Amino acid sequence: MRKRDPKEGTIWDSLLTSKKSRASWEAAFAKVYVTPIIEHLEDQVNTANQTLQSDTRFSSNPLMHVLHKSQPTSGVIEPEDMCMLHTFPDVWQYRPQVTIESLLQYLDRLHNVEDDNSDQTAFALLHEFLTKEHILSMLGHLPDLIRLQQVLIDQFHRRIDAAEAANMTIQEFLDKAVPGPDDVQQLVQIFIKVWNQLREYLPSYGGIVVPRDLCSQMLDTSHSIAMMLPTRRDSGVCSTALVDFLIGTHNEMVQFYQRIAKNTTRCAPIQPSDATLHHLVAYNKDKDLLPLVLSHRDYAVQAGQGTTHTFNLPVLQSQIEERFLRGRPDIIRKIEQLVFRQDSHDAVVFQTLRNRIPQKSLPRTVQHQILSQLRSLSDLSDCLAVLVIAIGFLVSSPCQPDMLIRKYLHTTLSLPPEKGIQASPKAHQYCRVHHILSLWQTLAVQQACRNKQDPFDDVGQEYRADLDTTQQDNIQQALRHINVEQLIAELYEYITLNLKRSDHEEHHNVSWRIIDALKAYMDTKYDNIDESPAEETYTADIHGLDKDFPKDLQLQHAVNTWKVVVNFFKQQQKLSDP
Repeated sequence: MRKRDPKEGTIWDSLLTSKKSRASWEAAFAKVYVTPIIEHLEDQVNTANQTLQSDTRFSSNPLMHVLHKSQPTSGVIEPEDMCMLHTFPDVWQYRPQVTIESLLQYLDRLHNVEDDNSDQTAFALLHEFLTKEHILSMLGHLPDLIRLQQVLIDQFHRRIDAAEAANMTIQEFLDKAVPGPDDVQQLVQIFIKVWNQLREYLPSYGGIVVPRDLCSQMLDTSHSIAMMLPTRRDSGVCSTALVDFLIGTHNEMVQFYQRIAKNTTRCAPIQPSDATLHHLVAYNKDKDLLPLVLSHRDYAVQAGQGTTHTFNLPVLQSQIEERFLRGRPDIIRKIEQLVFRQDSHDAVVFQTLRNRIPQKSLPRTVQHQILSQLRSLSDLSDCLAVLVIAIGFLVSSPCQPDMLIRKYLHTTLSLPPEKGIQASPKAHQYCRVHHILSLWQTLAVQQACRNKQDPFDDVGQEYRADLDTTQQDNIQQALRHINVEQLIAELYEYITLNLKRSDHEEHHNVSWRIIDALKAYMDTKYDNIDESPAEETYTADIHGLDKDFPKDLQLQHAVNTWKVVVNFFKQQQKLSDP
């Protein structure tokens, strides 16, 4: 190369003292000596194989025919012989494909022909691994599923209602997704792939219960985003159960290996969010596992019996143990949960807040002023969503009761200026932290009355019994003597905070009288509320409730009773308007 004249564009010094000089020399060397050899290498190999096959010295060698898959035909099949095709031996020739399933079948046959189960015990780890392979192959996606859950929690935690999630499709979510460090589109496609692959195993795996009707659904982007939100209710149980199933499968495989290997040294368990591919029984089936199986397949050619295939099972099992199982830790089965906006407020949360920050009722005049300024349902909903966020933080991190709510939102919580209650100048200027629950009640009730959707979508059917005609007539007569506006507010709050979860049935029996349950709740609530005698505010006593409210109405009638009261109030307002 030194003696050759440099080609055009290639310059190097004889000592190759610079990086550029060495690179130029290497490129020229490859072009002159390497490229001509490998440029048509595949064609040369094919030519050489054909030459070997056509060599008469090897034409009668069975091994050569097996190696080159060119068994001599028993005769030339002419078109007119097609009707006699079954008489030609070549038609019946079968070469089984090596797959994970064929290896498992080979292992099962080996166990069946043994007089004892010594081999079964010897290869128990390999057998367990192959039996669960179709699930284990999905473990590599576990970090992606957990990352998708975190993305959804960051975006929707305490910011979306269950009904909104159920009505939003996955495609709508993707269309609105803000570009970020995570490829949300890819994460969603991975979730869909894993769900469709494993959904049939979820009803019977013994963990989080998933309704069979949900497991029967093939997922695509037209389905509700609720199926991807990690919760333990409704469709959200799909996401939680899928991740829990994968974590459980990983742990079971690791623990099975530790029992078989009698390994007393165990790695410390890790959190799901810390799990990477190095921690998991994770692999690529086509790139990792199948080449491993093929490399441990043995061939034998016997006269009159053709080619037989066996596997080097001891070495194969050892390789799987070394590459996929050894050193893997257990994963803690703790999955972060998304909290819907309405779940941020329940009786326990509100009572905790009242104990930590004594509350005051807003004067009736102030309530009316605020509502008159929030004419738009979207403004009303935005203000309510911000209050729910603030309540969630106040429960765990109280502040001074007389701090303005606007100051708490923008100074303490550092919410942007557009996230606030400025849509109502009166609320913006007047309301303080000790008014926050009263303001929440005012806005929540108004939203429920204005919105055409069911405000009690979380409440079970046990509290939705219909009222008969007599009951409806009795309550409408009674409402003429009751403070209807406060009854609407207090009954709505009671239903929303206490009856929305099925696990509360034993504490809120459907046969309890509405008047008794409501009064007991209000007595506890107003115990911690400072009442101002100088201003008209809500108190623990609803005017006319004890005397006139029907005593036969039970909690099973709660939802429909509230709706009757609201309709009555709206009719009275229409009659009073000029």
